Amino acid sequence: MPCRVYRQTLLEITDPEVLATSGKKYHPIVEQSPDSNDEVGGTPCSKSPRRNLPRPTNMKMSDYKRVAVTLKSGLEAWVYVRA
Repeated sequence: MPCRVYRQTLLEITDPEVLATSGKKYHPIVEQSPDSNDEVGGTPCSKSPRRNLPRPTNMKMSDYKRVAVTLKSGLEAWVYVRA
């Protein structure tokens, strides 16, 4: 099975409550990419089971989903990506 590749882009926020809370019209989001050279930098912060992951603040859940990915290091991690 080929490795999934991701990139970071921006999501336009239309929910008035999220806009009022964050004050930002665009929030960063990770999505699958067709370009095998794309990658998203970051640092794993927890080995918590999926059920213990906190929901990111100021996010409309219909815009995001949580998926398991294999990192470049070979570690597995749960991440939020574009739904």
